[in-house]
Amino acid sequence: TNSSDVVQSLLPRETLRVMVGCQSLATTHVFVPGPGGRTMVKAELCGDPLEKAVMEACGFTVHPKTELVMEKERLASAKSSSGSIRVLHRFAFSSKLRRMTVIALDTENNDAAKKNDTLWALTKGAPEALRPMLDPESLPADYERSYLQHMTLGRRVLALAYRDLGKNAASHLAKWKSSREEVEQKLTFAGLLVMDSPLKADSARVVRELRGGDQKVV
Repeated sequence: TNSSDVVQSLLPRETLRVMVGCQSLATTHVFVPGPGGRTMVKAELCGDPLEKAVMEACGFTVHPKTELVMEKERLASAKSSSGSIRVLHRFAFSSKLRRMTVIALDTENNDAAKKNDTLWALTKGAPEALRPMLDPESLPADYERSYLQHMTLGRRVLALAYRDLGKNAASHLAKWKSSREEVEQKLTFAGLLVMDSPLKADSARVVRELRGGDQKVV
């Protein structure tokens, strides 16, 4: 069993859906060395390194042609659309709002050709920024204490949340796309994503050198 299988087995679908669906990644084609000195074309994810790391850890990727978010092992499958997530609209990350949201379809246990799949709002952002938008009944009592504890240890923490926007229909989608404020409310808390990014071995030396050169280090 690989690590991504373990991650998928431990996470509820609601949490996994936000982790792999709420992102702004794309695929690009790069040339890589192949057998016999040949050059091969390989599809790779491009975008935010942390989003790429989360996608990799969950065993998901973005299909290079359909742009569906799916498990890597399903890429070559005839039924590759089964269990995939289709991002229909993005409300981009804003440094002012400190969050991003996507509207997406999740084809888990559904025929991807059907038009009545559920529309999901998938949101991630700074825990303190998302709190006013979360349904209080979905919040654990230790919400604030938990994220502050991890932040104190120098970890990056994102709150994850989602909302059922009803069945997919052209009129419904147009309505939700027109108002970010309407979408980002009454969200259900789906967990905290905690990412540990330890300092590199030479970080302290570089900081000392910068300060020695009269450079401001933040």
